[in-house]
Amino acid sequence: MVNKSIDVVTVGHALVDIRIVVNEFPTIDLESKVLNQSWGSGGSAVNVAIGVRRLGMKSSLIARVGFDSFGRIIVDELLREGVDISGLRIGFTQTGFTIVAINNRGEIMMYGYKGAAEELVPDDISEYAISRARWMHIASLRLDTTIRAIELARKHGLTISWDPGRVLASQGLSNLKDIVANVDYVMLNEKEARLMTGIDDYREAVK
Repeated sequence: MVNKSIDVVTVGHALVDIRIVVNEFPTIDLESKVLNQSWGSGGSAVNVAIGVRRLGMKSSLIARVGFDSFGRIIVDELLREGVDISGLRIGFTQTGFTIVAINNRGEIMMYGYKGAAEELVPDDISEYAISRARWMHIASLRLDTTIRAIELARKHGLTISWDPGRVLASQGLSNLKDIVANVDYVMLNEKEARLMTGIDDYREAVK
């Protein structure tokens, strides 16, 4: 019997977040002064894996990064946080990144390049990493790889939570019903619930 030594294995995007703070978003051909900036690992799967560790539990990550400086930023931070990276895959496509701009009203603009993160294919999913975990959280992951992760999680008796994100949610419930039916928890914000169901009232969308 496999030792269940990992509390949560996360599957999804590993990106670098480039965060900037400005007074106002510039219009075309204008520049806005950056008041503050920071860099660091991001992507939903990475964020959850690190959050689990900071709550005192053990986590593992299944994702893909590139063989580049951004990939190294992600690997270094995961190691510092104590996240198991035995399921991390490294390729030659550039590591994905997101530029996040925040203005003085707390509004956000984002520019995203998924890069290597979106190249996590079904065959990349580590059954070993899954077999050691009790819970799987899938975040913003392409459909074919999501389905494979669910199959392996069910095989090894994991509880499964799924956060499709805005892009997948916009595909609609009819295209996602097989996933919804095979996970234990669907995690949506109000906008994602509306995108997935076409219903404005989130309480009705949940039904």
